[in-house]
Amino acid sequence: MLNVWRPAANSGGNEAQKLPILVWIHGGGYTNGGSSPAVYDGSQFAKHGLVFVSLNYRLGRFGFFGHPALTASQSGEPLGNYGYMDQIAALQWVQRNIAAFGGDPQNVTVFGESAGGESVHSLITSPLAKGLFSKAIIDSGSGRVNQTYGRYLTATGPGGVASAEQLGTAFAQRMGISGNDANALSQLRALTADQVVDGLNLGTASSANTTWSSGPMIDGKLVTDEPGRLYASGRFSSVSLLVGTNDADLAIPVPAKSKDDAYATFGSGNLAAARSAFDPSGTASVPDVVSEIARVELMHEPARFVARSVTAHGSAAYVYRFSYVAQSLKGKVSGAVHAAEIPYVFDTLTAAYGSQVTDQDKRVAQLANAYWADFAKAGNPNASGRLVWQVNDASSNALLEFMPAGTAVTEQPDPLKGQLDLVEPVNDAALGI
Repeated sequence: MLNVWRPAANSGGNEAQKLPILVWIHGGGYTNGGSSPAVYDGSQFAKHGLVFVSLNYRLGRFGFFGHPALTASQSGEPLGNYGYMDQIAALQWVQRNIAAFGGDPQNVTVFGESAGGESVHSLITSPLAKGLFSKAIIDSGSGRVNQTYGRYLTATGPGGVASAEQLGTAFAQRMGISGNDANALSQLRALTADQVVDGLNLGTASSANTTWSSGPMIDGKLVTDEPGRLYASGRFSSVSLLVGTNDADLAIPVPAKSKDDAYATFGSGNLAAARSAFDPSGTASVPDVVSEIARVELMHEPARFVARSVTAHGSAAYVYRFSYVAQSLKGKVSGAVHAAEIPYVFDTLTAAYGSQVTDQDKRVAQLANAYWADFAKAGNPNASGRLVWQVNDASSNALLEFMPAGTAVTEQPDPLKGQLDLVEPVNDAALGI
């Protein structure tokens, strides 16, 4: 399913002018979500002169699944990553049809958050999506390490990671289906939708890891490797990029008994640097330090890594950090958590906060929405009358931060540079680069 917003015909624009396209891919851990929530309303982007497209894609086992009988039934076709195939099909639809809505198929930006952001990484690095877009926006999409968790469609991965086919076989057996022949495939296809879901959602995904791939897999055609390795080796489409994270973004902490125990991941020679970078006052708790290290590994450093990869190949990259919290939540949350930026970027605050929206909240939303819209138009978020958002590269390490006070500031270098520099070789080693 696709949704399309476009500027009103009487908005004063040139009706013959082809409009830039922004294509939205929702998040939800590859198990939950859809394009219909009011917070994803594309009206404000349309008011900026964009044609805004949002899409649904297959999730859970409908979207990411392998089984030997399914592989045997196909010949040379991509397999396994069906959710990604839906996204590519939507982008192909845009190429064929968006002119009917006044859109320019040569000016397409693909935009996603969380699993949607991961999807954008996969599209940028997939040969099957080449030429379908020229710009990309990634909100909290990582893209550095463990997007596929080392999982392959047919082969066991490094360290004994089960293949998608092995997991699919385990799921089939759970459903009372054995064998890898046409009869097994027929029985799989006869399962009801509820049986295929089998209770899988964002909350149960970790407990279903013996029958569920956790999302994408390396299939050799659509996903050819971990995006991080593809970025590092220059095997990706040339795109202008807007990428960033939230200050209290998603983290998957590894328990530690002490702060120095947590710092050990950086090597014995970097303990002093780690103490200075992650706990300069010496007052942070062990859980806070562990969470911050995990957040930098999963979110903050990958954003810089991808930006640098893009700029190394001649394209522009703009990095942000979203640290603003709705005034109604001040003192109730530690910062801008995962996905907190979405109602600001879409300028759909009422859908998220109702009557509690303040004038300051509105100003932040209008600013974020304008930056994102202008980037989608021309690959540059800047416009007259706004603070200049500087390009990020290895020398500047610049970013734009949406501050808790409701202002945006340019920071050069990134205030977290010490943390990012410590984490960079750790993430490199995890990728084997």
